[in-house]
Amino acid sequence: QILYTFDKVVPVVQATVNSSRTLLGFVVRSESKEKEGLTKYTAFVAEIAPQKSVYSLNIECYRQILLEFLRTDVSSKSSNVVIAKLLVFIHRESISIYSFPLGERDEKWIVDDQPLTETIVQCFVWAQWVPSHLHLYYLHHRPQPEGGLSLGLEDNEDEASAPLLMLTALQFHSNKPHETVLNVPLELSGLEHSPLDLSAAGEYRDQGLLHSLGDPWLDLRVVTSSSGAICICHHYMYKV
Repeated sequence: QILYTFDKVVPVVQATVNSSRTLLGFVVRSESKEKEGLTKYTAFVAEIAPQKSVYSLNIECYRQILLEFLRTDVSSKSSNVVIAKLLVFIHRESISIYSFPLGERDEKWIVDDQPLTETIVQCFVWAQWVPSHLHLYYLHHRPQPEGGLSLGLEDNEDEASAPLLMLTALQFHSNKPHETVLNVPLELSGLEHSPLDLSAAGEYRDQGLLHSLGDPWLDLRVVTSSSGAICICHHYMYKV
């Protein structure tokens, strides 16, 4: 089934559709004209039922971008308005929820107003969306607790003061706010604490079908089951 047709060739690297198939979110990757050798990402949302307006999310950056619509559109207090929620990931910067109000016009659903935005995650290293369970997993750094156990690192001040790498999971719901369901420390070899050098941004591996994004040398997957079991798979990729 064809959901949307562009009137020209567009280098789309990732896309997502809301549950009612009225909106298409997509990310375009292009070579930067301002900075030679760097890749630029831009995010858009288009109306597809009917095919009409295309809206820029005003996000244009050298960090990798991922868009994911939540599986369920939520009816608001007004019976003729539906809210389509879009997760917007910007690597090393933030994860936000864009809430698009959809109004019915001539038996068609179109964007009725500007989306409301809410930032739910600050700087993160890696993230993965699991649409089947509405789970969001992400890696981030957290400062070491003051006065806590040193775990034998008292002779190595650098390691003792290094931030903790944490794996956090958020559970989303269709009719109530999301909640944190997992927050555990991880030890992964070769992961640097400093932000990704923009000169290496062109090395991003765009894998939209995997619903994840992160440092190009970090090959990580979280596999889950409906019973709540979690398997963390990490393939260490040597970084020159």
